[in-house]
Amino acid sequence: MELGKVIDALYDNEINCSVSTFWDGGFTVKLGDEMKGFLAERDCKTSHEAAEYLDQAAREHYPESTYALGKDASMACPNGKILLTNLSERGYVCGLPRMFPMIHPLP
Repeated sequence: MELGKVIDALYDNEINCSVSTFWDGGFTVKLGDEMKGFLAERDCKTSHEAAEYLDQAAREHYPESTYALGKDASMACPNGKILLTNLSERGYVCGLPRMFPMIHPLP
């Protein structure tokens, strides 16, 4: 698992994370942000270990996210906006991040 790909996927799903390095100290990875707080944190020896940890932490703390459910956050809705999540068997929610969503019926 590549750290850059995990970070890109988390970013695409609006899941914040932080990665810092220090020579001979490995990687410090955090899930969350300074404004809302960090949900998980770990010191890792390799970038592969850091990627695995961020992936696992995101799935644990955001189990209903498109990231955890394995959905492509860039999947387009009929209105050209981003598919955020399944709503139910009746439809799905579309909208721009942190804006008012629109509900569309399933075909």
